[in-house]
Amino acid sequence: MFKRSVTLFVFISCCLLIFISCEKESSDDDNLKDYQATFETTPSKKIEYFFFVGKAGWETGLYKYILNTNEYELFWSAAKENVVQLSYSDNLEYAYFITARRIGTKRGVSFIRRIKLYRINLENSSVELVREIGDAVQLLTNWLDNNYRIQLTQFDMKIASHIKKINQIYSPFGKLIKEETETFDFIKDGYPQFEIKSTS
Repeated sequence: MFKRSVTLFVFISCCLLIFISCEKESSDDDNLKDYQATFETTPSKKIEYFFFVGKAGWETGLYKYILNTNEYELFWSAAKENVVQLSYSDNLEYAYFITARRIGTKRGVSFIRRIKLYRINLENSSVELVREIGDAVQLLTNWLDNNYRIQLTQFDMKIASHIKKINQIYSPFGKLIKEETETFDFIKDGYPQFEIKSTS
């Protein structure tokens, strides 16, 4: 009786294995369907020109490079102003630039004189003065999504050991959204640190 049960069990197991192996195997194409990449179909913005910083006489100005003709032309310059930074937003739809009268060091301390902030309207290639910022010891700018942030430090004119850290955020259209000022005693607290945008 026991032998019959074992034989019957083995027979049923073999039949099941044969039945399972006869099922249609999925093809490699079916397996790949789950792993096929999807592509974004949003058209990218066509760029016809771009701006860059270059020497314009005694000052540093902005040039416009036209891609269709592979030619460039002086776009903007001003007497006693040097373009020290040109910055596009990540999506290339907005741009700001910063000018200064002079940049240098004096007695081991850096200085930036008469800073001005300008905005470029990329739709009609026009320039707008946004703000006259003044003097600074240090300056750092970056984009936070479509908003433009300026961080700078200035010496306090009343207390020699104090330094001000100023944080300004502008909309892509030139409006000041937020401005914060912190005062540090750099002898006690050390020099104020800028917030660096993460690239990850």
